[in-house]
Amino acid sequence: MEMDIYERESYVHSTSNLVMLKAFYDKGVDVTKLGINDYFVDLYGYSMDNSVDILHSCLKSLFDDCLLLDNEELQSESNYAEILTDGMPEYALFISYSKIDDLFISKYVPKLVEIIKNHQSFSYTEAEIIVSEKTKELCVLVWFPGQLFEIALELIKVYEEVEKLHQTLESEISNGISDNPNG
Repeated sequence: MEMDIYERESYVHSTSNLVMLKAFYDKGVDVTKLGINDYFVDLYGYSMDNSVDILHSCLKSLFDDCLLLDNEELQSESNYAEILTDGMPEYALFISYSKIDDLFISKYVPKLVEIIKNHQSFSYTEAEIIVSEKTKELCVLVWFPGQLFEIALELIKVYEEVEKLHQTLESEISNGISDNPNG
């Protein structure tokens, strides 16, 4: 018995959702309290795919907040016009985090931007992670959703590096070391 392409892709996307849930669980997110009823994807017939909802809910739990806007909502949103210069993605996630805000007003802005640039490795998803200097948010622009576990894994790495960088900043502040690059 052979599996048709829709069944296969349903299993591949469902596995992606499990990887995503497990990765966030390992970072301390209580995935049982996210309101996600099913991780299984059914691309056959009704195209039931809750991958975006899983990613969005997990990001809201890991960071301070996460706003999800689809293509139509993005077209009417003027706050993000600066980052939508290359066209309109399928949807976008805008992640707020107080530690990123703190880093934006420190000498660590170039390091923060470097962290973001180093975490753009996607094989099964067409997306990019950028920083909006206007809103001080991480912006995940998703052009083709594919398997979203890749975005989750990259954002978890960004989260970990932001945590470390923020600890360095806090240590300097508490020890009286100047945040001014000139001393």
